[in-house]
Parts: sequence; C-alpha cells; structure tokens
Amino acid sequence: MESEQLELPIHEVHAERNGTRLEFLLNEASETHWLFRRDLSISLPLSAMSRRSIGGIPYLCPPVVLLYKAKNPRSKDQDDFEQTLPTLQPADRLWLAQALEVCHPGHAWLRSL
Repeated sequence: MESEQLELPIHEVHAERNGTRLEFLLNEASETHWLFRRDLSISLPLSAMSRRSIGGIPYLCPPVVLLYKAKNPRSKDQDDFEQTLPTLQPADRLWLAQALEVCHPGHAWLRSL
C-alpha cells in the first residue's frame, strides 16, 4: 500500500472496500479547541464536540453539523435543521446563532434561533 501525506486544504478522505464507502471528515483544531475551517474565529472546546446518545453512541455536536450545512443548504439540510431545532439547548442555539452571524449574516435560520 502506498504511503501518502495529507496536507491542507484536504478536509475529507474517502475509502472504499468491497463496495462499502467510508468518508472521514477532518477538522482544524488547536490543543484545546475545534476551529471552524471556514472562519477560524469560530471555535468550540474539543470537549464539547461530541455527545453521546442514551445508548452510549457518540455523535458530533449538532450545532457544528448545522453550521457546516448552513453554507448552501439543500432541502435535506433544511429538514435536518427543522428536526434538530427543537432538541437544541439554549446554549447550542446561541452558539449557532452567533456563528451564523459571523459567517452567514442574515441567514434564514437565524429567525428560528
């Protein structure tokens, strides 16, 4: 297998085996904070990046997922926003609203947050 060094601005890697495809999303980070690659002034402590379901399954922090989806929202992204919004804690809503104001001022989702 060939060795390859990844360098910025690569933010995703795909792997495929036997018809199954995996996508790995890479993010910027300092030692303590995740950094939004589209605007490094937007950050979140690394400890807040993942959550766990009641069953213990880890998942990515919903406000961060929505921030990535906000750039050019497709209908499925809009659906994700509408389904996730009622589950967001007040601190998550505030963080997402502030992040959207920085990178997407006037975004339609701001009215709902």
